[in-house]
Amino acid sequence: MSEDIQLKDAFETFKIARRYSLQNLMDQAGELLARNFEVLSKQPNFRDIDEETLMYLLKRHDLLLPELKLFNIILRWASDSMEENSSYSDVLKNIIPLIRFPLMTAQEFATFVSSTQILPQKDVIDLFLYFNSDGTI
Repeated sequence: MSEDIQLKDAFETFKIARRYSLQNLMDQAGELLARNFEVLSKQPNFRDIDEETLMYLLKRHDLLLPELKLFNIILRWASDSMEENSSYSDVLKNIIPLIRFPLMTAQEFATFVSSTQILPQKDVIDLFLYFNSDGTI
């Protein structure tokens, strides 16, 4: 059955597998989602993905996207998921720690991340110190 998972059904298959603790099916659907994350992120129903599924995917080692691209996908998801009177910081509080900012270049971080005000100022400063050190901070 799991060999027949179609990309269009992968999110739903993953949710069902998680609900019923079907670990093998969940792993296979998760692998398909991770391998095709960028393509899936451009689909209209991507905004319907729940936070738990998104966190699961961000923790996977086979999610092979540049961190800046991943950060922008996450921002778009948050924008679509935000309710009135909420902020990016509220929506992303559990997700931002899963973004590997040190894998970005200093220029990418300075240009595209630091100005979003999503990270606490202390984290922004720490990351700038990291980028301007030998990577040992």
